[in-house]
Amino acid sequence: SSVGYLAYDHGAAETASQKVEELSTLLTAGRLSRENKQVLVNSYTHFKHIHGQNFADGVLLKLMASSPEFHTSNTLRKTGAPRSVTPPTEPSRRPYKAIVYINLGGGADSFNILTPHSNGKECALYDEYFEARGGQPNSYVFV
Repeated sequence: SSVGYLAYDHGAAETASQKVEELSTLLTAGRLSRENKQVLVNSYTHFKHIHGQNFADGVLLKLMASSPEFHTSNTLRKTGAPRSVTPPTEPSRRPYKAIVYINLGGGADSFNILTPHSNGKECALYDEYFEARGGQPNSYVFV
């Protein structure tokens, strides 16, 4: 299974500020900016008051993992200046090929791709297939 569990043992850290400082050291090598630390402290305090400590700890971890300092290895410098807008690229006139991948949720098990054939009523999968789907055999079965 690919199910994971996000947990954090805050150890001796008791206050929101101490928890944020500890996580900043562990997850960003201390690069977390003062502004982002304050956002995390405020969020932790809010969620702890509304939902309790365990929930607030989980929110704190998720917010830390979404911080810019977590995703970079250099120091973040906020300039306050707006970013320049990247102009759209000029469309190419050259022909190209593309692979289009569409992920549809559910409905494509092995029996939906290849249906079993009765083989003169000797294949048990044929009866199992139609029993599981509660229907009649398909008249459009390819041999």
